Amino acid sequence: MSTAQFISELVEEQKTGDPMTQLEIKSNLQLLREQEMRALQSIKKLNKEEMAHIDPWLSILHKTYEELAYPSLHHVLQATTYFNDELQMWYETTKNEINYDWSIFCDRLKQYSLNRQISHINSPTVNHLLSNNNDILSFEKLIDTKFNKYSGVGDAKDWLLQTMHQFQQCGLRRFEQLQALPFLLVDIAYLWYVENIDLITSFEFFSKLFLQKFAPTSLKTQDILPSDKDKSLIVVTSSSFTSHLHQTIADEIIKKPTYLRGSKDDVHDWLDELEQTF
Repeated sequence: MSTAQFISELVEEQKTGDPMTQLEIKSNLQLLREQEMRALQSIKKLNKEEMAHIDPWLSILHKTYEELAYPSLHHVLQATTYFNDELQMWYETTKNEINYDWSIFCDRLKQYSLNRQISHINSPTVNHLLSNNNDILSFEKLIDTKFNKYSGVGDAKDWLLQTMHQFQQCGLRRFEQLQALPFLLVDIAYLWYVENIDLITSFEFFSKLFLQKFAPTSLKTQDILPSDKDKSLIVVTSSSFTSHLHQTIADEIIKKPTYLRGSKDDVHDWLDELEQTF
C-alpha cells in the first residue's frame, strides 16, 4: 500500500475511532508526513551542475513520486519546485506544450539540458571565431555592414526571415548565428535578450522566444466570431422577428381573405393574390 493511500485510510479511521485510537492514528499520520517530507527533501535542487546529470535526477524524482503514490498529473508541478530561476523561466515558456505530461516534460528538459551543454562548448572562450579582440571587431563589422538590426519595433517575423537569409549568404554556422544575436539587437530588443539570455541555448529557441515576444499578433477567432451570448441574442431576435412576421401575415389574411372558387384559372389567380399578400 502506498504512503498516500495509507494516510487516506488513517484519516478516515480517525473520524470514527475512539479517543485513544484517534490519538494513535494522529501520531501515525505525523510520522508518515515526516517520512514524506524527508523523501522530498532528499531530492537535490536542479542547478547548473545537476543539469549535466539530468537522467539520474529525473529517475530519482520519478521513483520517489511513484513510492509516494502522487497522481501523475502532479509529477510535473512537483518537479518544478526543484527548479532555479532559469529553469522556472524555461518551464513558463514550454508548459503549454508539456501540458502536465511527464514523458514530454522529461524529453523537453533533457533537450534543454543538451542545448545548454552545446552552447557552453561553443561559447566565445573556446570558439576560434571570436578568440581575440580583432576577431570580435571583425565580426561586429560584418554585422554592421551586412545585417539590419532590430530594436523591438517593426515586423519581427520579416526581420527574422531576412536575418536567416543573410546568415546563409554570409556562410555563418549555427553557433556563429547564436553569437551574432547581441550584435543584431538594440534598444528594447537587446534588453529583452539580456533578460532571457540563460534560456537562449540555440538559435531555434531564440526564434521561438523572439516571435512570442515581438511578432505581431493577428486577430483571434474569438474576436471575430460572435460569443455564445451574442449567438443567443441573434437566435432570440430572429425568433421574435419570425413570430412577429407570422402574426402580421395572419392578421392580413384575416382582414382581407382571399377565397378559392374552384376553377383552374381561379387557382392561379388565388395563388398570385396569396403570394402578393406574403
